[in-house]
Amino acid sequence: SELKDRYLTEYILMGGDWNMTPDEWTDRWPSRTGRPQRNNLIIEFLINNNLTDIWRVRNPEIKSFSWFKPNGTCKSRIDYWLGSGNILNHTVNAVMSNAPLSDHCFIELCLKSEIRQSNKRTYWKFNAKLLQNEDYCNIVKKIIKDIMADRLIVGYISKWEFIKFKIREFTIQFSKNISRKQREYECKLFQEITYYCSKDDLDSQEKSKLMELQTKLDQLYLNKAEGAFVRSRAKWIEEGEKFLIFF
Repeated sequence: SELKDRYLTEYILMGGDWNMTPDEWTDRWPSRTGRPQRNNLIIEFLINNNLTDIWRVRNPEIKSFSWFKPNGTCKSRIDYWLGSGNILNHTVNAVMSNAPLSDHCFIELCLKSEIRQSNKRTYWKFNAKLLQNEDYCNIVKKIIKDIMADRLIVGYISKWEFIKFKIREFTIQFSKNISRKQREYECKLFQEITYYCSKDDLDSQEKSKLMELQTKLDQLYLNKAEGAFVRSRAKWIEEGEKFLIFF
C-alpha cells in the first residue's frame, strides 16, 4: 500500500521467488495434499492489490514447475509474475523455461507495446574471438591470397580496401551461421532438459544426464555473458559520456 500511494499508476508488475506455491495440489510435486488447496496468503494479497498470477492465467491447464531439487525428488512452482489487469491485457505470452546457473526456471513475459522503437544503424564491429576459429582463419588467409594474386586489382591501396570489404562480407555471413548453430544447440538443450524435468521420477542415469545437460547450458550462457561484457564496453565507448565544453 505504501508503494501504491507513492507511485500512482495502474500498471503494476511484481515478480520473483515467492518461496510458496499458489496451489499445493497443482504447483508442487509430490503434493502435500490429496486435493486442490489454494494458498490463502497469496489469494488475499492478490485480491487486496487487484493482481493476477499471469503465467497461470495464460496457461490454465499446464502443470509445470519453476524450482527443482538437484536429485529430482521435489519440484514446485514458487516463481511467478503478479500483474495488474492492464499488464495482463498487454501480455501476449507467458513461458516457463529452464535457466542456466540456477536451480530455478525463468518465466518470460512477452508484452506488446504501443510505442514503436526506431532501429538505429550502428557501426559493424569485428568479433576478435573469431581469430580462435581455425576454419575462419584459413578462409580469411585464402581471401587475402586470392586478392593479392588478382592482377585485375591494381595497386596495394585498392587491394587493401578490397581485402577489408571481402573479409567483412565473409565475416558477417560466417558469424550468422555460428549464431544460428548456437541457437539450434541451445534450443536442443532446453528441449532435453525440459523432457527430463517433466518426468515425475528419474533413475540414476537420467539424473546424471540432466546434470550434464545443465552444465552444458551453464557454459553456453557464460560464453554469452562474456560476449555481452565486450559489447557493453564497446557501446560505452560509442554512446557513453560525451565531452562537453561549458566554459
